[in-house]
Amino acid sequence: MGKRKPINVPGLSHGDAPIPIAIMFGTHLYSSAVFGTDRETGELAGPELQTAHAFSNMKCIVETAGGSVQDIAAVRVFLIDYGLRQQVNTEWLKMFPDPTDRPTRHAIQMPMFGGMVVQLEFDAEIENPIT
Repeated sequence: MGKRKPINVPGLSHGDAPIPIAIMFGTHLYSSAVFGTDRETGELAGPELQTAHAFSNMKCIVETAGGSVQDIAAVRVFLIDYGLRQQVNTEWLKMFPDPTDRPTRHAIQMPMFGGMVVQLEFDAEIENPIT
């Protein structure tokens, strides 16, 4: 058995792609692309709601692995348009309100498919992951 432990979250997947939503590698959590889909319906809404869902999904993934948002070390934000950065900042400040305790972040503009406007990818360090 390998060192990678897949993290599965109901309502989150990459469809038919053979990719886990996230993996634990020791105490390190690495996510794949985190979409802004509603975990209940699997639907994508408009840009504002997609951004809120993406952050909620990131939180759900880290909590499923046994951590919290305080364990997130770095976030990469992929945007279809840099004009959406304010929506990202709104959700960012809700999730990480303390200016002295935030992860690093890098925003990258890129084309997306299927109506997506935002994706997140993150790394976390979880002291006592769920095994």
